[in-house]
Amino acid sequence: MRMAVDRRTHSLALTVLVHGGSARCTGGGTSAEAIGWTEAGVHRPFTPWRPAEIIIVDPCPALQMAASATVREPGGEGRDRPGPGGPHHRVAVMTWLITGGAGYIGAHVVRAMTAAGERVVVLDDLSAGFPERLPAGVPLVRGSVLDRDVVDRTLAEHRVTGVVHLAAKKQVGESVEQPLMYYRHNVHGLTVLLEAVVAAGVRSFLFSSSAAVYGVPDTGSVPESAACRPINPYGETKLTGEWLVRAAGKAHGLSTACLRYFNVAGAAAPELADVGVFNIIPMFFDRITRQEAPRIFGADYPTPDGTCIRDYIHVADLADAHLAVARRLAGQDGGGDLTVNIGRGVGVSVRELASLVGEITGRRVDPVVEPRRPGDPATAVASVELIGKELGWSASHGVRDMVASAWAGWLARHPEAASHRSSPKL
Repeated sequence: MRMAVDRRTHSLALTVLVHGGSARCTGGGTSAEAIGWTEAGVHRPFTPWRPAEIIIVDPCPALQMAASATVREPGGEGRDRPGPGGPHHRVAVMTWLITGGAGYIGAHVVRAMTAAGERVVVLDDLSAGFPERLPAGVPLVRGSVLDRDVVDRTLAEHRVTGVVHLAAKKQVGESVEQPLMYYRHNVHGLTVLLEAVVAAGVRSFLFSSSAAVYGVPDTGSVPESAACRPINPYGETKLTGEWLVRAAGKAHGLSTACLRYFNVAGAAAPELADVGVFNIIPMFFDRITRQEAPRIFGADYPTPDGTCIRDYIHVADLADAHLAVARRLAGQDGGGDLTVNIGRGVGVSVRELASLVGEITGRRVDPVVEPRRPGDPATAVASVELIGKELGWSASHGVRDMVASAWAGWLARHPEAASHRSSPKL
């Protein structure tokens, strides 16, 4: 059994061994619970003889002082460290709610944060997520940010102190066809979540934004100060979301961050790969699997090879950026906003990417050139100076890593693609 006191809630945390099932105890003015399935679809699987946390609510000052000398690392199995003010200064343990944590990007963020010792709980309606993506022991609440009761209950039951908000609709074409659905989920859902966060006294909020807020940039390298002129409802909802997050932070003393992703690709493991066929790399894979040549939309842009140039970021790097920003927020007393691009600051043309896909998959074939798509800028590359200056962070994976890891994930779900190396249609 191990003990630590949560200074924020004045509660004593005990780590005990639970043999499967669920455990509950009450008495003496204290209460404790370790549970597998709870109300509102909260799922916390237990492995036999795996440590489970039981929180005992007890405002006893003596107990607080007993645990004030050391701090258990978030998620750490008995690892203690002194607080920043010395052995008698305690740092509060953070618990992060990750909305959309069972999705493609969300699952990578969950793994990165838990691997670094952070405590997390996931809220996901599973419309695009899969529970099996989550590490063992991570609590999963099946529900939507649109449901205030579920959000309130999750924040309270898991003593959430920070939020990473990833849950959103994100397909550009679909947003044009169904703008009302996008505004409902991406804007109204965020409003409901922020109201619950403020009511619960949560002080850190990280928002998943997008480079789509820039629309068609005026410059090739896009700084955070560039004009935001989104050209589709998806981009509009992301920009509106940034406004909401900053306004709520300013009014209620939240520390906030908005991360503007560029083109996310790759996978940290095959089982975490993107299952959608909406982005360029899986679109190339899909054409190859169907024994058709990849398509390029427009080859007459003012670029060296005539095709669009984009900035690609490995999803593992993106997850690492979330961890860095979350820890920055956790270290602040409250207030202030950080808005940064997440990219590599390196452009790759669509034709170069198609050639790399052909090399890695063994399907070397000239792509089919089709007319331009409306709204596609010639060049969109992130300026990454600000995040480097603020956090000392930079991406570590190249485009080859992204394509190779994405292909491994694709083959895991489409084994038939491996047999198409020699194709008469290609």
